[in-house]
Amino acid sequence: MSQLKKYTRQINQLASYLLLVLVYSCVQPYEFSINESGKTLIVESVLTDQEIHQEIKISRSFSFGLLDPKMERNALVFISNQRGQEFMFAEVEKGIYKSIDKFGAQKGDSYILRIQTQDGDKYTSDPMMLSAQVTTSGLSVSASVNNTGDKGASLQWYSTTENSSGSYYRFTYEETYKIIAPMWSPYDAVVVSEGVDTFDLRVVLREQEEKICYGYDTQPSIILADTHTFQQDVLNQFEVLFLSLSNPKISHRYSVLVKQYLISDQAFAFYSTLQKQGGDQWMFSSSQPGKINGNIHPDDETSGPVVGFFDVAGYQEHRIFFNFVSCNVSAPSVMGTLGTRELLNVLYEDTAIYYKDNRGIMPGGPMLMVTPACGDCTRLGSNKKPDFWQE
Repeated sequence: MSQLKKYTRQINQLASYLLLVLVYSCVQPYEFSINESGKTLIVESVLTDQEIHQEIKISRSFSFGLLDPKMERNALVFISNQRGQEFMFAEVEKGIYKSIDKFGAQKGDSYILRIQTQDGDKYTSDPMMLSAQVTTSGLSVSASVNNTGDKGASLQWYSTTENSSGSYYRFTYEETYKIIAPMWSPYDAVVVSEGVDTFDLRVVLREQEEKICYGYDTQPSIILADTHTFQQDVLNQFEVLFLSLSNPKISHRYSVLVKQYLISDQAFAFYSTLQKQGGDQWMFSSSQPGKINGNIHPDDETSGPVVGFFDVAGYQEHRIFFNFVSCNVSAPSVMGTLGTRELLNVLYEDTAIYYKDNRGIMPGGPMLMVTPACGDCTRLGSNKKPDFWQE
């Protein structure tokens, strides 16, 4: 991977107070008070413009202290449009429902989500339409320094849309990272038997891979963006995630899948409120009464309370892999004339530093060059040993 370059960035405020007031006025508030564990239905749903098996997650509110929400089983779930088409969903795992057939939202069509629980409660969403679609997008990583002065890697998103007046965006991401046990041994100690006076302890070969593992995490917070105050509907170097040098996730190989949803103004209002209330966990908690703007409602008074939002969104995703320091070795040429000698230019630009003489190791110039952080530790830290450091 090419050298990670430092840069200085400024990100404009993504929403103005006046604009938020206008957005909130478009959505009728739905008041609820989750006062009993498991009574409130939680719906997480977004229909994208991608031809895929669309996914809807349905669960119940839970009390703090529990690790996971209770997933809603055996529900009848389908989406319909104004042309009479119905797209049925099937439960593929507990509380996770996927469309039986692949389909994507079409421009000009209006979509409604309908749910019937196994207890007979029925829920219907407001009709929603695709607001706009992303035309171009990309994800990059750069060396950066955050607001508190920590050095690390900044994951940045770039996108443009067909919308000339600005758009609302929501981001999610999924991290996967390599874990290597630093003091791994191919052997393990096991107790074969133990008596009052004797025991049998043996060293045996491990039966499974325990040296290299892979971790997985999803983002803990709601990430929103708004381009209505920008001159163009363009997100440029929008930081989705910052990874500090001290983050163990980037000790070895790291990957992140970033998903961008081009959402409606009602969805932006919903997630903004949820963000202020404390994020997704607030929505799942049975001990947090409050107000939120949802667009899914019980069909009658006998159906229990529900909170969630059904949106129709333009969608893009990108995955990136990187090692925080990629030690690329090159042998830049010295051939050419003034201004065109590759070796001299990388030295002027400080994009590579000397490693050792190139004694037939690879084609090219007389010197092997590496990215600065691979041959100079001061590019990433201090060469002064802390007083507390132990070898």
